[in-house]
Amino acid sequence: MVRKFKTADQPLLEKAGLGRFAVNCIRWQNKDICKPEQCFVWEEDGSLLAGIAYAVFDSMELDILDFAFCPEQEQAGVKLLEESLVQHGAGRFELVSYHLYHDTDDYGQVKSCFLGAGFEVFQEKYNYHYAGDEPLQLYTQRLRYRPLSQVGREVYVEAIRLVTQDTLDRMDRLEVERMGEQAAAENQLESLSNIHCDPELWLLGYWDGELAGLVVPQNFGKGTGAINYIGVAPAYRGNGFSRDLLHRGTEVLLQRGIHKVIADIDAENHPMQETAEWLGYKRQCEMVVLAKKLQ
Repeated sequence: MVRKFKTADQPLLEKAGLGRFAVNCIRWQNKDICKPEQCFVWEEDGSLLAGIAYAVFDSMELDILDFAFCPEQEQAGVKLLEESLVQHGAGRFELVSYHLYHDTDDYGQVKSCFLGAGFEVFQEKYNYHYAGDEPLQLYTQRLRYRPLSQVGREVYVEAIRLVTQDTLDRMDRLEVERMGEQAAAENQLESLSNIHCDPELWLLGYWDGELAGLVVPQNFGKGTGAINYIGVAPAYRGNGFSRDLLHRGTEVLLQRGIHKVIADIDAENHPMQETAEWLGYKRQCEMVVLAKKLQ
């Protein structure tokens, strides 16, 4: 049966080989990334066979932070996925999603669990890393930058709306189709803010006084950061401005002591993949976004 995770479950989870899940839940709860009522386990005959942790970064989508199950207990994982959504009250959300990396242990079994619970592959991405101990490629910046702290929320939402038009990112296209341009842009800003917001790091890039694009670097702590959003305005695409934006976003993270910068790029977004590789990002693995519509 499904029930809420408790800190006292940690020894049982460690015995079942799910100790990392327990550690993650406790850490995320301590950091207020997720709440105790968002972590669940599957229990049978006094043994814990699977665990799942949810988080809400925007008002319309439910994110799965972690999912784990014992070897040969795939069916317990499927049941946990299905029943924990009911217990969480997921009906008030439009979508639930999980990012599954190909280097995950038992990748095939985990993916099979999600598909068995009615999830679909919504997007394929490539995971890139930039190692901060490598010198950043020299590049002459052509853009002038203004941070979120200067331009304000409304201007930044409008910038997100603009750069999302005809985007190559499939999840962004889905959000626009589902919500409309304005609501999708507001939702994107809310979601990014809930992960980490430093108004001095979130940058708009201008060319000759006009908005050319934006980049959202985020500091996750412990020397790790990410380029979590980047886009070029339609009128300025094809001019290489993604290089300017990615270079600047990476640079500001390195200046703050980050030694590993992560970027997940849609498998269909070949221009951004080329930009990342040009700057020195290395492809680590592939990733799929598994999602299920709830309404």
